[in-house]
Amino acid sequence: MDAQCAKCAEQTTVDLAIRMEEEFQLTNIDLRRGKKKGNAHDDCFRIGRDNILDLSEAIRQTASGAMPIAAICRGNCLGLCTSCATNKNISHCNCDEMIGDPRWQPLDVIGLHDRQ
Repeated sequence: MDAQCAKCAEQTTVDLAIRMEEEFQLTNIDLRRGKKKGNAHDDCFRIGRDNILDLSEAIRQTASGAMPIAAICRGNCLGLCTSCATNKNISHCNCDEMIGDPRWQPLDVIGLHDRQ
């Protein structure tokens, strides 16, 4: 499926392996008389009036549930620069990546904070 990389925002594709198990019920309309039949469940998938089993909605729901929350284009994606939003996979920016949260400065002085 098509997705957007959560790190660099580039378009990517995600391979999904889905397994689904669904029940389909006949339509709750009597095909001969055209009238509603009794107690069918309203929350299940239905076989259409034409007696054709359409799997598209069941597959769409299962596939959308299987999509990763944060799709990544590749394992070593460098993402975007937090200062200028340059895609680091394409080019290197000249931003000072060492500018950080000033609350870490006491640890920087004694060498305990690793910025990488």
